[in-house]
Amino acid sequence: MADKIHNVLFVCSTDTEKAAVFMSAAVTLKHRLELMLALPIKSLDAMAIKREITQIGRS
Repeated sequence: MADKIHNVLFVCSTDTEKAAVFMSAAVTLKHRLELMLALPIKSLDAMAIKREITQIGRS
């Protein structure tokens, strides 16, 4: 995926563009949160958790 979340104020000029960028950001954040919440926290050590969360941030 590797989508960057763009600031609507800097990349858009029309309301339609702003809505599209906002929706894209919302979908990306939702996906990242779902991945993070699916981590088996009880079975991972601290370093593994950090590594997984870093990878999710890049996805």
